[in-house]
This record gives sequence, structure tokens and C-alpha cells, in this order.
Amino acid sequence: MADAIISILVEQLAEITRKQIEEEVNLVRGVNKEVRYLSNELKAIRNVLDDAERRGFKEKNIQDWLKELDDTSYDIADVVELCNSQASD
Repeated sequence: MADAIISILVEQLAEITRKQIEEEVNLVRGVNKEVRYLSNELKAIRNVLDDAERRGFKEKNIQDWLKELDDTSYDIADVVELCNSQASD
């Protein structure tokens, strides 16, 4: 009788553990997908900034927007770098 109860408990524990591992794997996959997306977006932002620098916009509102975009690109780069360093640990 005790063996049957222990067997059932071990099976339930194994199922709970499997579900937890599956959730963790799905979470990591989602993060990796988001990091790739952010990396691509960062490249696009850098291209816009490079193009804007070549064009030499003089309008204050455009310069302000480009500065904000540049600041945001550094924030994105920090997040991508942090995620990549966490993934390699």
C-alpha cells in the first residue's frame, strides 16, 4: 500500500517538474526571439541615424527627434547586450 502511494507521489512530482521545465524552456525561447527582434530594430535605427547624419538636417524638431532616437538606440543596445551576457552565463 505504501509503495503504491509513493509511486503515485513520485509520478505527480515528475509531472510537475516536467511542466516547470517546459515553461522555463518556452520562456527562454521567447526571450531569444525578442532579443533577435531588438537586434534587427537596432540595426534599422542605426541606419536611419547614419542616413540622417549624412543629410545634415538643420531643423530643430528633427534634430531633437534624432537625439531621442539615438538615446533609445543606446537603451536597446544595453538590453540586447545584457540579454546576450545572461544567455552566455
